[in-house]
Amino acid sequence: MVGKGTIRIAVLTATVALPLNVVALTALAVSPVRVAAAAGWSIAPSQDPDNVDNRLYGVACSTPTTCWAVGDYFNGTAYQTLVEQWTQSGWVVVPSPDNSSTSTTNGNEDNTLTSITCVASGPCFAAGYWYDGQNEAHTLIEEDTGAGWQLMTSADVAPAVVDDLLQGITCISASDCWAVGETLVPGFFGIPFVPVPGTPAQTLTEHWNGTQWSVVMSADSGFSENILDGVACISSSNCWAAGINSNGSSGYDALIEQYNGTSWSIVNGADPSSQLNELDSAWCSSDGTCRAAGIERGASATQTLIEQTTSSAWVSDAGADTSSTQLNGTTGVTCVDDSDCWAVGEYDATGNFLFQTLVEQRTAAGWTVVPSGNVSTTQPDVLWGVGCASATACWSVGYSTDAKGVIHTLIEGNAVPAPVQTPDMPPLFAIPIALAAAVGVRRVARRQRQG
Repeated sequence: MVGKGTIRIAVLTATVALPLNVVALTALAVSPVRVAAAAGWSIAPSQDPDNVDNRLYGVACSTPTTCWAVGDYFNGTAYQTLVEQWTQSGWVVVPSPDNSSTSTTNGNEDNTLTSITCVASGPCFAAGYWYDGQNEAHTLIEEDTGAGWQLMTSADVAPAVVDDLLQGITCISASDCWAVGETLVPGFFGIPFVPVPGTPAQTLTEHWNGTQWSVVMSADSGFSENILDGVACISSSNCWAAGINSNGSSGYDALIEQYNGTSWSIVNGADPSSQLNELDSAWCSSDGTCRAAGIERGASATQTLIEQTTSSAWVSDAGADTSSTQLNGTTGVTCVDDSDCWAVGEYDATGNFLFQTLVEQRTAAGWTVVPSGNVSTTQPDVLWGVGCASATACWSVGYSTDAKGVIHTLIEGNAVPAPVQTPDMPPLFAIPIALAAAVGVRRVARRQRQG
């Protein structure tokens, strides 16, 4: 069962054929490292709490030496939150809490963290969602103030009625944060946050004022899909959220919303494709420059889509692609300053959904693809999130799949020493996993729920 996401042209799904074995947190495996970039981004060793499925989706730094990556792993019964910390000596798994309910009638109580943000030299916040025992999704937000990760009381549109999922989070300060995502209300007529009854997805925004999280009314196009995947702020009265919405005909447009200190409203973006335009992440600087990254359906294949603000509108920023005929997509974007930006994602050079990592950099001359590391050139590797503490302290996270079908965490940096080649960790059981391409799957889950 696919859990989270908007619309991606191609997503790899994994089907486990045999019972799963779990590796305890006290016996962590190190993700295999094989192929590093010749000159560019290199793979850093990371840890896997499970020997079957481990994924990272977001990364952020509060200082150049304090960075965090978040995602999830499968513990043999359900997905649990996964947090790794950069400790100078390497990336290590640290404890993170999970939500649970008293009833497990129909669900596996999955927990996942999809995004993270850090206040400079201050606390970090991570957002995602969890499924209760009735298979209903709830928002999930956690905070680390220096004493370990703790659950926060986040807001749902209407508990036990809708599915509420958070995809992105950002903070202006420790007492001023926004989280965005989607709420699904199938056939329900009574929720004020869903203007069109029976629609499958509407936008969700909630705000942290230093005391509590509360749902804030956001804007929707009125058509069947309205999803926010990323959020960033210039100031407390100038925030931007990006995602996707259906255009009422046969296509999808990029969805951009602005918060002006009072309310959220839709702002037109650049939609180069008549079929598919999707923004998966957003970034803003204090000087007022914002960018968003995602995908658009090109003439021959899906291509990267990067947009930026001008004084009056959002316009195309002409992202780079490996080829006009190869599938390319970006899922994360960040900038050190306006002349030094990074976007990450994946591309497929074979046409068989054999994804490899994609990293591109923006300088004054525009966007160009730069070398990035892959664990294997014959197995899928993808990057989901990117964050920088400085020009020489940038990290990107995602996951890789080995020849046995085991999914490992993947972390790359732009200033990491060349990794030592190590063989794949031998599995405790031979677990055959069939990889299949799922075309047109909603990315309402960056990872796949089992059950």
